[in-house]
Amino acid sequence: MKNNEIQGGLHKSVINWYPGHMKNRYNEWVENIMWDWCISRQRYFGVPFPVWYCKECGEPVFARKEDLPVNPLVDSPKVDKCPKCGCTEFVPETDVMDTWATSSVTPLINMRYGEKDNYEDILKPMSLRTNASEIIRTWDFYTIVKSFYHFGGRPWDNVMISGFVMADKGQKISKSKGNSKVEPLSLINQYSADVIRYWAGSGRLGTDIIYSEETLQRGRKLVNKIWNVSKFIEMHLQDYEDREFSNYEYIDKWILGKFQEMEKGFLKYLDDYEVGLALNHLEKFFWNFCDNYIEIVKHRLYRPEEFGEEARYSGQKSVYTLLYKLLQDFSIYFPFITEEIYQELYHEKQSIHLTEIKELNNNFDKEMKLGDQIVEVIGLARGEKTNHNVSLKTPISLLELEVTKELKNAIECSMQDFKATLFIENIHMSLIDCNYHVKNIELELE
Repeated sequence: MKNNEIQGGLHKSVINWYPGHMKNRYNEWVENIMWDWCISRQRYFGVPFPVWYCKECGEPVFARKEDLPVNPLVDSPKVDKCPKCGCTEFVPETDVMDTWATSSVTPLINMRYGEKDNYEDILKPMSLRTNASEIIRTWDFYTIVKSFYHFGGRPWDNVMISGFVMADKGQKISKSKGNSKVEPLSLINQYSADVIRYWAGSGRLGTDIIYSEETLQRGRKLVNKIWNVSKFIEMHLQDYEDREFSNYEYIDKWILGKFQEMEKGFLKYLDDYEVGLALNHLEKFFWNFCDNYIEIVKHRLYRPEEFGEEARYSGQKSVYTLLYKLLQDFSIYFPFITEEIYQELYHEKQSIHLTEIKELNNNFDKEMKLGDQIVEVIGLARGEKTNHNVSLKTPISLLELEVTKELKNAIECSMQDFKATLFIENIHMSLIDCNYHVKNIELELE
Protein backbone atom coordinates (compact mmCIF):
# COMPACT_ATOMS: atom_id res chain seq x y z
CA MET A 1 0.00 0.00 0.00
CA LYS A 2 1.23 3.47 -0.80
CA ASN A 3 1.53 6.04 1.97
CA ASN A 4 -1.34 8.21 0.69
CA GLU A 5 -3.58 5.10 0.45
CA ILE A 6 -2.76 4.26 4.06
CA GLN A 7 -3.57 7.78 5.22
CA GLY A 8 -6.80 8.04 3.25
CA GLY A 9 -8.09 4.57 4.06
CA LEU A 10 -7.14 4.49 7.72
CA HIS A 11 -8.42 7.96 8.51
CA LYS A 12 -11.84 6.89 7.27
CA SER A 13 -11.92 4.04 9.81
CA VAL A 14 -14.32 4.29 12.72
CA ILE A 15 -12.11 2.89 15.44
CA ASN A 16 -12.90 4.44 18.82
CA TRP A 17 -9.86 5.42 20.89
CA TYR A 18 -9.95 5.42 24.70
CA PRO A 19 -8.85 7.91 25.88
CA GLY A 20 -9.66 9.92 22.77
CA HIS A 21 -6.49 12.02 22.75
CA MET A 22 -4.38 8.91 22.13
CA LYS A 23 -5.63 8.89 18.54
CA ASN A 24 -3.49 12.00 17.98
CA ARG A 25 -0.33 9.91 18.48
CA TYR A 26 -1.54 7.48 15.88
CA ASN A 27 -2.39 10.27 13.42
CA GLU A 28 1.00 11.93 13.90
CA TRP A 29 2.76 8.68 13.08
CA VAL A 30 0.67 7.96 9.97
CA GLU A 31 0.95 11.50 8.62
CA ASN A 32 4.73 11.57 9.01
CA ILE A 33 5.79 8.16 7.69
CA MET A 34 8.91 8.80 5.64
CA TRP A 35 10.63 5.39 5.39
CA ASP A 36 10.08 1.68 4.95
CA TRP A 37 10.20 -0.63 7.94
CA CYS A 38 12.25 -3.82 7.87
CA ILE A 39 10.13 -6.96 8.21
CA SER A 40 12.97 -9.31 9.25
CA ARG A 41 15.36 -9.93 12.09
CA GLN A 42 18.52 -11.95 12.49
CA ARG A 43 17.79 -14.05 15.53
CA TYR A 44 17.00 -17.64 16.45
CA PHE A 45 13.46 -17.35 17.82
CA GLY A 46 10.65 -16.10 15.64
CA VAL A 47 8.29 -17.06 12.83
CA PRO A 48 10.42 -18.19 9.85
CA PHE A 49 9.90 -16.91 6.32
CA PRO A 50 8.77 -19.87 4.15
CA VAL A 51 11.34 -19.15 1.45
CA TRP A 52 14.33 -20.91 -0.15
CA TYR A 53 16.80 -19.63 -2.72
CA CYS A 54 18.34 -21.37 -5.67
CA LYS A 55 21.99 -22.13 -4.85
CA GLU A 56 23.11 -21.20 -8.35
CA CYS A 57 21.07 -18.17 -9.47
CA GLY A 58 19.45 -16.99 -6.21
CA GLU A 59 15.89 -17.31 -7.53
CA PRO A 60 13.44 -17.35 -4.56
CA VAL A 61 11.21 -20.38 -4.18
CA PHE A 62 8.14 -19.88 -2.00
CA ALA A 63 6.24 -22.51 -0.07
CA ARG A 64 2.79 -23.33 -1.36
CA LYS A 65 -0.14 -22.13 0.75
CA GLU A 66 -1.32 -25.69 1.34
CA ASP A 67 2.09 -26.66 2.73
CA LEU A 68 2.19 -23.98 5.43
CA PRO A 69 3.47 -23.77 8.08
CA VAL A 70 7.01 -24.76 7.18
CA ASN A 71 10.48 -24.10 8.56
CA PRO A 72 12.95 -23.74 5.67
CA LEU A 73 15.82 -24.68 7.99
CA VAL A 74 14.23 -28.11 8.45
CA ASP A 75 11.84 -28.60 5.53
CA SER A 76 12.64 -28.74 1.82
CA PRO A 77 10.70 -26.97 -0.93
CA LYS A 78 8.09 -29.02 -2.80
CA VAL A 79 9.88 -28.54 -6.13
CA ASP A 80 12.53 -30.71 -7.75
CA LYS A 81 14.50 -27.93 -9.42
CA CYS A 82 14.79 -24.16 -9.76
CA PRO A 83 12.14 -22.88 -12.19
CA LYS A 84 14.68 -20.43 -13.62
CA CYS A 85 17.96 -22.31 -14.05
CA GLY A 86 17.11 -25.92 -13.24
CA CYS A 87 19.47 -26.23 -10.24
CA THR A 88 18.38 -28.87 -7.73
CA GLU A 89 19.99 -27.36 -4.62
CA PHE A 90 18.37 -24.73 -2.43
CA VAL A 91 19.52 -22.47 0.42
CA PRO A 92 17.00 -21.78 3.23
CA GLU A 93 16.12 -18.30 4.43
CA THR A 94 17.63 -17.85 7.91
CA ASP A 95 15.94 -14.60 8.96
CA VAL A 96 12.72 -14.61 10.94
CA MET A 97 9.87 -12.14 10.87
CA ASP A 98 10.13 -9.01 12.94
CA THR A 99 7.82 -8.95 15.97
CA TRP A 100 5.37 -6.49 14.43
CA ALA A 101 5.01 -8.66 11.31
CA THR A 102 3.51 -11.44 13.43
CA SER A 103 1.75 -9.38 16.09
CA SER A 104 -0.03 -7.47 13.34
CA VAL A 105 -1.90 -10.62 12.30
CA THR A 106 -3.23 -11.45 15.79
CA PRO A 107 -6.83 -10.76 14.68
CA LEU A 108 -6.36 -13.28 11.85
CA ILE A 109 -4.90 -15.81 14.27
CA ASN A 110 -7.77 -15.32 16.72
CA MET A 111 -10.40 -15.72 13.99
CA ARG A 112 -8.57 -18.83 12.67
CA TYR A 113 -8.30 -17.16 9.30
CA GLY A 114 -8.12 -19.59 6.39
CA GLU A 115 -9.13 -22.60 8.47
CA LYS A 116 -12.26 -24.62 7.78
CA ASP A 117 -13.83 -23.92 11.19
CA ASN A 118 -13.10 -20.21 11.55
CA TYR A 119 -14.63 -17.29 13.46
CA GLU A 120 -14.45 -14.66 10.75
CA ASP A 121 -18.16 -13.85 10.97
CA ILE A 122 -17.81 -13.24 14.72
CA LEU A 123 -14.40 -11.61 15.03
CA LYS A 124 -14.20 -9.40 11.96
CA PRO A 125 -13.83 -6.83 13.37
CA MET A 126 -12.91 -7.74 16.95
CA SER A 127 -14.35 -5.59 19.71
CA LEU A 128 -11.31 -4.41 21.67
CA ARG A 129 -7.55 -3.99 21.49
CA THR A 130 -5.70 -3.18 24.72
CA ASN A 131 -2.13 -1.97 24.98
CA ALA A 132 0.07 0.77 26.36
CA SER A 133 0.89 3.96 24.47
CA GLU A 134 4.39 3.05 23.29
CA ILE A 135 3.14 0.56 20.68
CA ILE A 136 0.50 2.76 19.07
CA ARG A 137 2.94 3.49 16.24
CA THR A 138 3.98 -0.15 15.84
CA TRP A 139 1.55 -2.92 16.76
CA ASP A 140 -1.58 -0.80 16.51
CA PHE A 141 -0.55 0.86 13.25
CA TYR A 142 0.67 -2.30 11.52
CA THR A 143 -2.34 -4.33 12.62
CA ILE A 144 -4.62 -1.69 11.12
CA VAL A 145 -2.57 -1.66 7.90
CA LYS A 146 -2.70 -5.46 7.62
CA SER A 147 -6.44 -5.51 8.32
CA PHE A 148 -7.13 -3.00 5.55
CA TYR A 149 -4.81 -4.94 3.26
CA HIS A 150 -6.58 -8.25 3.87
CA PHE A 151 -10.18 -7.18 4.46
CA GLY A 152 -10.53 -3.52 3.56
CA GLY A 153 -11.71 -2.67 7.06
CA ARG A 154 -10.69 -2.07 10.67
CA PRO A 155 -9.38 -4.91 12.88
CA TRP A 156 -11.20 -3.78 16.04
CA ASP A 157 -14.01 -1.44 17.04
CA ASN A 158 -12.18 0.01 20.05
CA VAL A 159 -8.60 0.61 21.21
CA MET A 160 -7.98 1.02 24.95
CA ILE A 161 -4.65 2.59 25.89
CA SER A 162 -3.33 2.03 29.39
CA GLY A 163 -0.57 3.82 31.24
CA PHE A 164 2.63 2.38 32.68
CA VAL A 165 3.43 1.29 36.21
CA MET A 166 6.16 3.65 37.34
CA ALA A 167 8.93 2.98 39.83
CA ASP A 168 9.34 6.73 40.29
CA LYS A 169 8.24 9.78 38.36
CA GLY A 170 9.55 9.54 34.81
CA GLN A 171 10.82 5.96 35.13
CA LYS A 172 8.66 2.94 34.38
CA ILE A 173 9.23 -0.37 36.13
CA SER A 174 11.51 -2.48 33.96
CA LYS A 175 12.92 -5.98 34.37
CA SER A 176 16.13 -4.95 32.64
CA LYS A 177 16.62 -2.01 34.99
CA GLY A 178 15.72 -4.02 38.07
CA ASN A 179 14.01 -0.98 39.57
CA SER A 180 10.97 -2.68 41.05
CA LYS A 181 10.78 -2.12 44.80
CA VAL A 182 9.09 -5.48 45.44
CA GLU A 183 8.36 -8.69 43.60
CA PRO A 184 4.76 -9.45 42.55
CA LEU A 185 4.53 -12.75 44.45
CA SER A 186 5.76 -11.20 47.68
CA LEU A 187 3.17 -8.43 47.28
CA ILE A 188 0.42 -11.00 46.79
CA ASN A 189 1.58 -12.90 49.87
CA GLN A 190 1.54 -9.68 51.87
CA TYR A 191 -1.68 -8.08 50.62
CA SER A 192 -3.60 -10.72 48.58
CA ALA A 193 -4.26 -10.77 44.84
CA ASP A 194 -7.51 -8.83 45.28
CA VAL A 195 -5.72 -5.91 46.93
CA ILE A 196 -3.05 -5.85 44.21
CA ARG A 197 -5.83 -5.70 41.62
CA TYR A 198 -7.33 -2.74 43.51
CA TRP A 199 -4.06 -0.84 43.20
CA ALA A 200 -3.60 -1.80 39.53
CA GLY A 201 -7.17 -0.81 38.69
CA SER A 202 -7.15 2.53 40.48
CA GLY A 203 -5.52 4.67 37.79
CA ARG A 204 -7.02 6.81 35.04
CA LEU A 205 -7.11 5.38 31.55
CA GLY A 206 -3.97 6.26 29.59
CA THR A 207 -2.28 7.66 32.71
CA ASP A 208 0.80 6.23 34.42
CA ILE A 209 0.50 5.08 38.02
CA ILE A 210 3.21 4.87 40.67
CA TYR A 211 3.65 1.95 43.04
CA SER A 212 1.89 3.09 46.21
CA GLU A 213 1.82 1.50 49.65
CA GLU A 214 -0.91 3.96 50.59
CA THR A 215 -3.17 2.71 47.80
CA LEU A 216 -2.49 -0.90 48.81
CA GLN A 217 -3.41 -0.11 52.41
CA ARG A 218 -6.63 1.53 51.21
CA GLY A 219 -7.41 -1.52 49.13
CA ARG A 220 -6.82 -3.84 52.08
CA LYS A 221 -9.16 -1.73 54.22
CA LEU A 222 -11.85 -1.91 51.54
CA VAL A 223 -11.54 -5.69 51.11
CA ASN A 224 -11.73 -6.20 54.89
CA LYS A 225 -14.81 -3.98 55.07
CA ILE A 226 -16.55 -5.92 52.30
CA TRP A 227 -15.89 -9.13 54.25
CA ASN A 228 -17.05 -7.70 57.58
CA VAL A 229 -20.24 -6.09 56.29
CA SER A 230 -21.14 -9.29 54.45
CA LYS A 231 -20.80 -11.23 57.70
CA PHE A 232 -23.04 -8.69 59.44
CA ILE A 233 -25.64 -9.01 56.70
CA GLU A 234 -25.40 -12.81 56.71
CA MET A 235 -26.15 -12.82 60.43
CA HIS A 236 -29.44 -11.04 59.75
CA LEU A 237 -30.47 -13.27 56.84
CA GLN A 238 -30.70 -16.56 58.72
CA ASP A 239 -34.50 -16.54 58.56
CA TYR A 240 -34.78 -14.59 55.30
CA GLU A 241 -36.78 -15.90 52.35
CA ASP A 242 -36.61 -13.85 49.18
CA ARG A 243 -39.99 -12.82 47.75
CA GLU A 244 -41.64 -10.02 45.81
CA PHE A 245 -41.85 -6.93 48.00
CA SER A 246 -42.59 -3.26 47.38
CA ASN A 247 -43.53 -1.78 50.77
CA TYR A 248 -40.03 -0.51 51.56
CA GLU A 249 -39.28 1.78 54.48
CA TYR A 250 -38.35 5.35 53.55
CA ILE A 251 -34.61 5.02 54.25
CA ASP A 252 -34.53 1.74 52.30
CA LYS A 253 -35.99 3.51 49.27
CA TRP A 254 -33.28 6.13 49.70
CA ILE A 255 -30.39 3.65 49.57
CA LEU A 256 -31.92 1.60 46.75
CA GLY A 257 -32.34 4.78 44.73
CA LYS A 258 -28.78 5.88 45.50
CA PHE A 259 -27.44 2.52 44.37
CA GLN A 260 -29.42 2.65 41.14
CA GLU A 261 -28.05 6.12 40.43
CA MET A 262 -24.51 5.01 41.28
CA GLU A 263 -24.59 1.88 39.14
CA LYS A 264 -25.68 3.80 36.05
CA GLY A 265 -22.58 5.96 36.39
CA PHE A 266 -20.46 2.91 37.23
CA LEU A 267 -21.53 1.08 34.07
CA LYS A 268 -21.06 4.21 31.97
CA TYR A 269 -17.44 4.46 33.16
CA LEU A 270 -16.90 0.79 32.31
CA ASP A 271 -18.41 1.33 28.84
CA ASP A 272 -15.73 3.99 28.35
CA TYR A 273 -13.08 1.60 29.78
CA GLU A 274 -12.43 3.97 32.69
CA VAL A 275 -12.03 1.16 35.21
CA GLY A 276 -10.31 3.43 37.74
CA LEU A 277 -13.10 6.02 37.74
CA ALA A 278 -15.66 3.22 37.91
CA LEU A 279 -13.93 1.76 40.97
CA ASN A 280 -13.77 5.15 42.68
CA HIS A 281 -17.48 5.74 41.96
CA LEU A 282 -18.41 2.33 43.37
CA GLU A 283 -16.18 2.67 46.42
CA LYS A 284 -17.71 6.02 47.42
CA PHE A 285 -21.16 4.47 47.40
CA PHE A 286 -19.99 1.45 49.38
CA TRP A 287 -18.60 3.58 52.23
CA ASN A 288 -21.84 5.58 52.30
CA PHE A 289 -23.72 2.27 52.42
CA CYS A 290 -21.62 1.09 55.39
CA ASP A 291 -21.13 4.31 57.36
CA ASN A 292 -24.66 5.64 56.99
CA TYR A 293 -27.22 3.12 55.80
CA ILE A 294 -25.99 0.11 57.81
CA GLU A 295 -25.76 2.29 60.93
CA ILE A 296 -29.40 3.30 60.39
CA VAL A 297 -30.93 -0.04 59.41
CA LYS A 298 -29.14 -2.18 62.02
CA HIS A 299 -31.56 -1.13 64.77
CA ARG A 300 -34.48 -2.40 62.70
CA LEU A 301 -32.68 -5.66 61.96
CA TYR A 302 -31.78 -6.26 65.60
CA ARG A 303 -35.16 -5.28 67.14
CA PRO A 304 -38.14 -6.49 65.09
CA GLU A 305 -40.25 -6.54 68.27
CA GLU A 306 -39.89 -2.76 68.41
CA PHE A 307 -40.01 -1.86 64.71
CA GLY A 308 -42.27 -4.62 63.42
CA GLU A 309 -41.61 -7.65 61.22
CA GLU A 310 -42.61 -5.82 58.03
CA ALA A 311 -40.09 -3.04 58.68
CA ARG A 312 -37.42 -5.61 59.48
CA TYR A 313 -38.14 -7.52 56.27
CA SER A 314 -37.83 -4.28 54.33
CA GLY A 315 -34.33 -3.94 55.74
CA GLN A 316 -33.50 -7.59 55.08
CA LYS A 317 -34.70 -7.33 51.49
CA SER A 318 -32.65 -4.18 50.97
CA VAL A 319 -29.36 -5.52 52.34
CA TYR A 320 -29.89 -8.86 50.56
CA THR A 321 -30.43 -7.10 47.23
CA LEU A 322 -27.69 -4.51 47.63
CA LEU A 323 -25.01 -6.92 48.83
CA TYR A 324 -25.71 -9.13 45.81
CA LYS A 325 -25.40 -6.13 43.49
CA LEU A 326 -22.28 -4.81 45.23
CA LEU A 327 -20.60 -8.21 44.97
CA GLN A 328 -21.34 -8.28 41.25
CA ASP A 329 -19.85 -4.82 40.72
CA PHE A 330 -16.82 -5.43 42.95
CA SER A 331 -16.17 -8.85 41.39
CA ILE A 332 -14.47 -7.13 38.46
CA TYR A 333 -11.78 -5.91 40.85
CA PHE A 334 -11.94 -8.48 43.68
CA PRO A 335 -12.66 -11.83 41.99
CA PHE A 336 -11.68 -14.01 44.94
CA ILE A 337 -13.36 -12.53 47.99
CA THR A 338 -16.56 -11.72 46.09
CA GLU A 339 -16.80 -15.30 44.83
CA GLU A 340 -16.36 -16.69 48.34
CA ILE A 341 -19.02 -14.41 49.84
CA TYR A 342 -21.38 -15.00 46.94
CA GLN A 343 -21.18 -18.78 47.24
CA GLU A 344 -21.67 -18.59 51.00
CA LEU A 345 -24.75 -16.33 50.97
CA TYR A 346 -26.56 -16.81 47.68
CA HIS A 347 -26.05 -20.52 46.97
CA GLU A 348 -26.49 -20.20 43.23
CA LYS A 349 -25.11 -23.02 41.10
CA GLN A 350 -22.74 -20.82 39.13
CA SER A 351 -19.87 -18.43 39.64
CA ILE A 352 -20.59 -14.78 40.37
CA HIS A 353 -18.46 -14.06 37.30
CA LEU A 354 -21.10 -15.72 35.12
CA THR A 355 -24.00 -13.67 36.48
CA GLU A 356 -25.54 -10.82 34.52
CA ILE A 357 -25.63 -7.31 35.97
CA LYS A 358 -29.22 -6.16 35.73
CA GLU A 359 -29.95 -2.59 36.70
CA LEU A 360 -32.54 -1.92 39.41
CA ASN A 361 -35.70 -0.31 38.13
CA ASN A 362 -36.97 1.84 40.98
CA ASN A 363 -38.40 5.35 41.00
CA PHE A 364 -37.21 6.75 44.31
CA ASP A 365 -36.05 10.22 43.20
CA LYS A 366 -37.91 12.04 45.99
CA GLU A 367 -36.61 9.69 48.66
CA MET A 368 -33.06 10.05 47.31
CA LYS A 369 -33.08 13.84 47.60
CA LEU A 370 -34.72 14.06 51.01
CA GLY A 371 -32.92 10.98 52.28
CA ASP A 372 -29.62 12.75 51.60
CA GLN A 373 -30.78 15.60 53.82
CA ILE A 374 -31.86 13.20 56.58
CA VAL A 375 -28.42 11.57 56.49
CA GLU A 376 -26.78 15.03 56.60
CA VAL A 377 -28.78 15.89 59.73
CA ILE A 378 -27.76 12.57 61.30
CA GLY A 379 -24.14 13.36 60.47
CA LEU A 380 -24.36 16.80 62.10
CA ALA A 381 -25.90 15.36 65.25
CA ARG A 382 -23.32 12.61 65.49
CA GLY A 383 -20.61 15.20 64.91
CA GLU A 384 -21.92 17.15 67.90
CA LYS A 385 -21.46 14.07 70.06
CA THR A 386 -17.92 13.64 68.76
CA ASN A 387 -17.16 17.29 69.57
CA HIS A 388 -18.23 16.64 73.15
CA ASN A 389 -16.08 13.47 73.31
CA VAL A 390 -19.05 11.30 74.17
CA SER A 391 -20.28 7.98 72.81
CA LEU A 392 -22.48 8.01 69.71
CA LYS A 393 -24.99 6.15 71.87
CA THR A 394 -25.32 9.17 74.13
CA PRO A 395 -29.02 10.16 74.18
CA ILE A 396 -30.18 13.43 72.66
CA SER A 397 -32.76 14.82 75.05
CA LEU A 398 -33.96 17.39 72.52
CA LEU A 399 -33.29 17.95 68.82
CA GLU A 400 -34.72 21.14 67.31
CA LEU A 401 -34.82 21.45 63.53
CA GLU A 402 -35.99 24.07 61.05
CA VAL A 403 -37.06 22.21 57.93
CA THR A 404 -39.15 22.46 54.79
CA LYS A 405 -42.55 20.80 54.69
CA GLU A 406 -41.15 18.10 52.39
CA LEU A 407 -38.27 17.29 54.73
CA LYS A 408 -40.59 17.30 57.76
CA ASN A 409 -42.79 14.72 56.06
CA ALA A 410 -39.73 12.65 55.11
CA ILE A 411 -38.40 12.64 58.69
CA GLU A 412 -41.85 11.70 59.99
CA CYS A 413 -41.98 8.80 57.50
CA SER A 414 -38.62 7.57 58.78
CA MET A 415 -39.05 8.65 62.41
CA GLN A 416 -38.33 5.28 64.00
CA ASP A 417 -35.07 4.91 62.11
CA PHE A 418 -34.17 8.54 62.70
CA LYS A 419 -34.72 8.48 66.46
CA ALA A 420 -33.11 5.06 66.95
CA THR A 421 -29.95 6.03 65.07
CA LEU A 422 -29.39 9.21 67.11
CA PHE A 423 -30.94 7.96 70.37
CA ILE A 424 -33.35 10.90 70.34
CA GLU A 425 -35.83 11.30 73.18
CA ASN A 426 -37.62 14.42 71.91
CA ILE A 427 -37.67 16.15 68.54
CA HIS A 428 -39.23 19.45 67.52
CA MET A 429 -39.51 20.64 63.91
CA SER A 430 -40.56 24.09 62.75
CA LEU A 431 -41.14 24.99 59.12
CA ILE A 432 -39.03 27.22 56.88
CA ASP A 433 -39.32 27.89 53.15
CA CYS A 434 -36.10 26.27 51.94
CA ASN A 435 -33.21 24.06 53.01
CA TYR A 436 -32.92 23.07 56.68
CA HIS A 437 -31.15 24.17 59.86
CA VAL A 438 -30.18 22.28 63.00
CA LYS A 439 -31.33 24.81 65.59
CA ASN A 440 -30.45 23.05 68.83
CA ILE A 441 -29.02 19.75 70.08
CA GLU A 442 -29.23 18.99 73.79
CA LEU A 443 -27.20 15.99 74.89
CA GLU A 444 -27.74 14.04 78.11
CA LEU A 445 -24.29 14.62 79.54
CA GLU A 446 -23.31 13.24 82.92
